[in-house]
Amino acid sequence: MSLWIHRHKSNNGLKTRLRSGRPTKLKGNFLKDLKKKLLKKINSANEKYSNISTKQIKQFLAKEVGKDYSIRHVERIMHKLGFSLITPRPQHLRHDQEKVNKFRDEFKKNSNRNIWIMNL
Repeated sequence: MSLWIHRHKSNNGLKTRLRSGRPTKLKGNFLKDLKKKLLKKINSANEKYSNISTKQIKQFLAKEVGKDYSIRHVERIMHKLGFSLITPRPQHLRHDQEKVNKFRDEFKKNSNRNIWIMNL
């Protein structure tokens, strides 16, 4: 916060300054082509679920771009391309949906307050 106050007081304004370092190779049309290739790879990897791991994408990018990116940077690139990371949530082996529904019904009957329920 103090950085922004200092910038404003020094009459430099609040605009973001140019950053030092090498510009990224991943721009414009190259990103569009990369997205098309990734979609093709994801769909061919698993027809039923259409998913692929971050490590597999990292290997794909290393082959396509010629640079080895970190896992975190691969996640940033995927987010920039419009993808979202979904983490699977496994269910317990002894999960019994009938018992869960019964508990919810009894809980609702015994509760004097309004509660949120999950529509299944």
